Amino acid sequence: MGKGPILAPGTMVGEKFRIEHRIARGGQASVYLAKQEPLEREVALKLLSPPSMEATAAEREEFEQRFLLEARTLAALDHPNIVTVYDYGETDDGRYYLAMEYIRGGRFLDLLRQGHLASGRAVNLVLQVAQALRYAHKRGVVHRDVKNSNVLVRTLDNGQEQAKVVDFGLVKLSKTDNNLTQTGMILGSPHFMAPEQAIGRGVDHRADIYATGVLLYCGLTGEYPFDGPHATAIITAHVTRDVPRFAAVAPSVAVPEGLEAIVRRCLEKKPARRYPSMDALIADLLPHHSGVESGGISGEFNSLTARPSLRV
Repeated sequence: MGKGPILAPGTMVGEKFRIEHRIARGGQASVYLAKQEPLEREVALKLLSPPSMEATAAEREEFEQRFLLEARTLAALDHPNIVTVYDYGETDDGRYYLAMEYIRGGRFLDLLRQGHLASGRAVNLVLQVAQALRYAHKRGVVHRDVKNSNVLVRTLDNGQEQAKVVDFGLVKLSKTDNNLTQTGMILGSPHFMAPEQAIGRGVDHRADIYATGVLLYCGLTGEYPFDGPHATAIITAHVTRDVPRFAAVAPSVAVPEGLEAIVRRCLEKKPARRYPSMDALIADLLPHHSGVESGGISGEFNSLTARPSLRV
């Protein structure tokens, strides 16, 4: 896919979004801070590049179908722990855009710059992620790319932290998305990838449960369960290696009894051995909750960050 030119400040997109500056970029998309006119509302504007000129008509049609499916699905999700999609459309030069709620704050990745989180804080944030995913799963939506950089965290006026799950870019609609994802494609992020996802098999909501377990492992220990010099080594470890005990990766960290067992169940190699649903996982996490009212918490999860052992 072509990446397209970087949009200059002041550029109008969709006749209503004025570009401020670019805030993130990836292989197939760039995200800009923009103002929605005439509301003067700040939005995160995600621009996806269309297939290259060498793409076939069928490939271009599939890209358009997938974008519209994702956009309509995300726009219908309404949960305090999922970033809100306000609008979507196509630019004059053939790029597609999503206009989303702009979250001021960092990523779950960034929270771990100084090491692991206090157990209560880690559980509170991961509970919010689990609540967001439970809501999506009950509507037939599987995220498939839950990771530390797809959870943003902001501090509310009352001082509580609110997590929001963002970037359902690999979203799978379990009931209607039968033909728009090629069988055997490996999609996702190596550090958070469930074994069945890593070998290109079909995935369901239990892949999100696995990734949520990795997120909690990182929050409690400050380390990934599996790391390596390259993506292939990490993916292979998810498929073949036993999950390291907390004491082996973070011997100086004290974790309340019972939390490691919860994480290890999330990280079972076989999906059938994991929690059967986010409801079941949430039920086990609640006794470890620090007492912050979870119902009012939202926001994008801050990702794990710049420590050498925690690479995005």
